[in-house]
Amino acid sequence: MPKSVKFHSIYYRFVLFIVILYFLGVHQIVGRGIQTVTIFEYAFNFHQTQLGYSLLLLLLLGIGIHFLFPWKFYITQDGIYIRRLDLFVPWSDISGVSHVWINKASNFSRGLVFYNNKCLVFYRNNNKPICIYNTSLLALFLVKLFNSQIKTNIISAGFATGFNILLNTSIVCYLYFLDLKTLSFSYFLLFCLLYFIKIFIIPLCLVSSQNSKYGPYLVHSSLFKRNASDVIHV
Repeated sequence: MPKSVKFHSIYYRFVLFIVILYFLGVHQIVGRGIQTVTIFEYAFNFHQTQLGYSLLLLLLLGIGIHFLFPWKFYITQDGIYIRRLDLFVPWSDISGVSHVWINKASNFSRGLVFYNNKCLVFYRNNNKPICIYNTSLLALFLVKLFNSQIKTNIISAGFATGFNILLNTSIVCYLYFLDLKTLSFSYFLLFCLLYFIKIFIIPLCLVSSQNSKYGPYLVHSSLFKRNASDVIHV
C-alpha cells in the first residue's frame, strides 16, 4: 500500500465533456463519410475515423493537462493533508467522509452555467467540515482503504458516479455511431428524464442524506444565490 496518494482537481472532465459534445455536434451536422469543413477560407477534410482519433487525442491531452495543475490534497494512513490550508487532519479528528454533488449555478449576468460539483466532505468532531471541490470518487475509496473504520457514503456515491458515467457514455456513443435524426421522440424524452435525475434528483438526495446524518452544513447554489454551505471551502 502506498504511503500517500495525491489528488488533483477533476474540473477538466466537465470542460472536456463539453468540448467532445461540440465536436460530435459538428459531426452530426456535416454527416458521415469524407466531409469538408471551411473555416476562414481554409478547407479541412475529415472522416469519421479521423474524428475518433481526434477525440482520443483530445481525451489524452485533457488527462495530461490535468496533471500539470497543482495537487489539492493527499491521503495517508494517518490522515489527510490539505495543501491550500496547509492543514493536516488526523483520522481521530474525522467523524465521517462523504462524496456529494453540490450544484453550482451562475446568474445571467455571468452567462448561464450549471455544474454538478463533485465534492469530498470531511466531517470533523469539533470543527467545521472541510469541503474539497472537484474531487474524484476514487478519494472516497482511498479513505476507506487507509481507514476502514471511517463512516462513508460509498454505496450511494458509487451509484451516483456509475449512473453519471453510463449516461454520459451513452450520449457520446449515440452521437458518434448513430444519426441524431433517427432519435425517436420517446427516446428523447427518456434522455431528458435521465438528465433531470442526474442534474437535480441525485444531488438533492446525496446532500439531503448527508445533512440528515451530520447536520445541515451543505447547501446547493442557485441562479440567485451562491453556495452558502457552512463549511470550509477548498
